[in-house]
Amino acid sequence: MVLTEAPAVAPLPPVNQRPTSIRATEHDSFWSISQRVYGVGDYYKALYSHNRDRVRRPDTIPVGLEVATPSPEDLRLLYPHLCPEADTR
Repeated sequence: MVLTEAPAVAPLPPVNQRPTSIRATEHDSFWSISQRVYGVGDYYKALYSHNRDRVRRPDTIPVGLEVATPSPEDLRLLYPHLCPEADTR
């Protein structure tokens, strides 16, 4: 039996299936939105930075707020220090 390592970052949903924004629901956080859109929660800091003009506190997203969800490539370009490392395998 051969054991393989799990990928460092989960594969992202296909580009054509990724929304450009998400309407926040009750109990949403930038982590949960990142998980839903990108497949991992690790983009939460970059998402908050991208939407900080609409959200006063990162731990409180108003229900109904349209949260912009740019592509992970755009987030890496705009906020490289806030994004997970790209899986280069």
